[in-house]
Amino acid sequence: MSFLTEPLTFKVSLTTKLIRQAEEFRCQQKASHKARQVYLNTLAVQAVQFYCECIGVETELAASDSWNTAMRTLMDVADLAVQEKGKLECRPVLQGEEICHLPPETLEDRIGYIVVEIDEENYEAKLLGFSKTASEGRLSIQQIPSLEGLIDVIVDDIAETEQTPWSVELVETNFVRLGQWFRDEFDEFWQAPELLLAASYRGAATTQEPESQLCKKRIKLLDIGNHKVALLVQITQATETELDILLKIYSADGNILPQGLLMQLLDDSESVIMETQAGSADNFRGLNFQIDTEELFSVRFIIENLKVTEKFIS
Repeated sequence: MSFLTEPLTFKVSLTTKLIRQAEEFRCQQKASHKARQVYLNTLAVQAVQFYCECIGVETELAASDSWNTAMRTLMDVADLAVQEKGKLECRPVLQGEEICHLPPETLEDRIGYIVVEIDEENYEAKLLGFSKTASEGRLSIQQIPSLEGLIDVIVDDIAETEQTPWSVELVETNFVRLGQWFRDEFDEFWQAPELLLAASYRGAATTQEPESQLCKKRIKLLDIGNHKVALLVQITQATETELDILLKIYSADGNILPQGLLMQLLDDSESVIMETQAGSADNFRGLNFQIDTEELFSVRFIIENLKVTEKFIS
């Protein structure tokens, strides 16, 4: 039985970090057409790598031809090495293209092909599908099989009868897209502070800065073991390319926070950038920072041996 009602695809935000890497490789090329080719290939490879991270698959960029300066210059390659499996070819296409053409050098030594649609205007890459083979060096965009086939190939520990009903919604719900808040698009778990926060804290949460088109705030209840807390996130458009973000954690019932509760801010490589810890009589703890738009970050809460992480795209 299949749980999928439509072909599985996956969207990846082209963050500043991903674009900088692609720009770095592009600048190494002298010919403009080659520079463009390398730029799109690099974005496609990074998008597929991010997807692999989301489904728990280990990759090896350093072992990929696309990450080798000489191979990148001499050939048209967009491969990503997958540990103990082989190489995936991550072929970029632009919106409106109907055929994905595969260079001759990519038709051997590949465990399959992923077609990645690059939307430069909206800074997104969309993984359209996966094929184990490429007949005559081309793939039809309309006929390419679903990404579900990739999961079967590279994920060993999912039995056929127990496969997770992978879907775009399931994978992407791990990330809160803050940019959508400025369009008043909120996940059902993120509510106005006055709806979820205990009465004793509502004033403090709502007077930080009034909501406007450039300032949005929402709150979410989190269960950390036996502790129920409320995470307030306030975002303000600081400049065209930067957001000011305020994070505050409260006890959901209006009491003090559990002593020792640690709140950490993590970057996209999961390194700790900032942290704060609740004392014996703290009503709330907070972190305030600025970040480029389209950047990934996480907020992790730790108490005793328990960890809860919320992931965001700014």
